[in-house]
Amino acid sequence: MIVTPGIVLDAPTYYQDALNGKCESDKCVTLRDLDLETDQNSMPLMLTKLPYPCHILDLTNNNLTQLPPISDRTDVHTVLCSRNQISSPNGSLLPRNVKRLTLARNGIDNLEQLNDLKSAPASLENVNLRSNGVCYLQGYRDYVIQLLPGIKTLDFTAVSDGERRRVAHGAAKNSLETDASVTITAAVSSAAPRDKSAELMSDVVMKLDEDTREKLKDQLSNATTLEEIDRIEKILSGGV
Repeated sequence: MIVTPGIVLDAPTYYQDALNGKCESDKCVTLRDLDLETDQNSMPLMLTKLPYPCHILDLTNNNLTQLPPISDRTDVHTVLCSRNQISSPNGSLLPRNVKRLTLARNGIDNLEQLNDLKSAPASLENVNLRSNGVCYLQGYRDYVIQLLPGIKTLDFTAVSDGERRRVAHGAAKNSLETDASVTITAAVSSAAPRDKSAELMSDVVMKLDEDTREKLKDQLSNATTLEEIDRIEKILSGGV
């Protein structure tokens, strides 16, 4: 079922305690259990019919494949989208002051499907992804924390200082490895009959860690032309 003006205008509303503890001051609009589907053509317009203010938007248990496009709303701080079919949530669609996002029991099975959450507003601090396949993968929490550095709670568990330090350390290490890889790639692409830049880079490779060397070996094994093979071997010959 697509979202229609009538569905939005007739949606039940109720009040609950606010995030700041104020009694029954947050207005919740309920659009749950309606088999609603994502329609990129009509949904943005239909959601403009949401009452103002709307602090909590509940879209639990529908057939949505993407987050609701309400990035222009400043009043919505909580979006509930559990039990849908969202596999690659796009953070840029979230309201600009969003604080809480619930995506439990959707179709998120690998870490890469979370990448678009990086575009979520910096205000986002509480995310629930429980009962998605991705939650059981090694490094899952660190990956989400790296995507959303301002997050305070993930899956009902507070993000610890230790987790933040570990993620920061990992990001710095990855940055160094990426810089090294870019430098090597530049040398490979600029190689000539007697490529002095490649010869120079062979000395650089000697100083790189084993992971970077292995990546260069992988590039060699995947090379498809003799020219590519020759260029990469020139670099490796001085440091491996």
